[in-house]
Amino acid sequence: MRVFLLLLILLLVLDATVFATPIYMAIWQGILVPGHMLSDFYYSMLLSLYTSTTSSILILLITIPVGYYISRRITRRNLLLPVIMLPSSISPAAVGLLLLLFFTKTPLGLIIDNTLKIVNDPKGIIAAQLFLGIPVGVSYFTALFSSIPRSYEDAALTMGFTNIEYLYSILLPMSTRQVFTGFILVFTRVLGDFGASYIIGGGIWGKTVTLPIYLYLVSQLGGIGVLVITLSIYIVSILVLITIVYQLESMEGLPRNA
Repeated sequence: MRVFLLLLILLLVLDATVFATPIYMAIWQGILVPGHMLSDFYYSMLLSLYTSTTSSILILLITIPVGYYISRRITRRNLLLPVIMLPSSISPAAVGLLLLLFFTKTPLGLIIDNTLKIVNDPKGIIAAQLFLGIPVGVSYFTALFSSIPRSYEDAALTMGFTNIEYLYSILLPMSTRQVFTGFILVFTRVLGDFGASYIIGGGIWGKTVTLPIYLYLVSQLGGIGVLVITLSIYIVSILVLITIVYQLESMEGLPRNA
């Protein structure tokens, strides 16, 4: 057990040393940020919050019923999940390239892009985040609904409820905490996307530069002050969200392997 404890301590020290570096620099070295880069940072942060929140809500609207359906179709699960999980198994940059090819080279994609203006637009970032976040949502809600006893559903169906009514009138209200956890998991995943969002959005300053893209562009420009401040805010924000997830998981009734 002492060996395990030592490994845990070493892991914690390693994480703290690496991830706390920008926070240490921001606090102790008094880094100044140029005004014009600070305004770009504010925009990228607001854009990230907007696109990530929008895509996370859309993902939940899609993955909750899909996860419920798959959880009730055990014999088809091994056929459905590999296709749905494919975007999470390949590089985000590859997902972005696939979306770019679809919207610029295929007849259907061209119609959608001409109508909705997807490429080089925040809507393209939302589309990329949808593809990357849906596997997370489906995996989580499939595990969640599979862990809930079927006796609740059987009783509801016996009382005359349909599957849709049971899902939205009984199952979701009794799983509010778990649904919120699923939202945070999806949100943190799409918030951190760089590759797909950069390719489909184009990384246009003042239009399609999200926080991860901003970090990349600033690092290329050598803006160490902005980079340190941005990394500090980003790391602290994600740490808070992850802490909330684990606090919710510690409460009774939440599946731990979702």
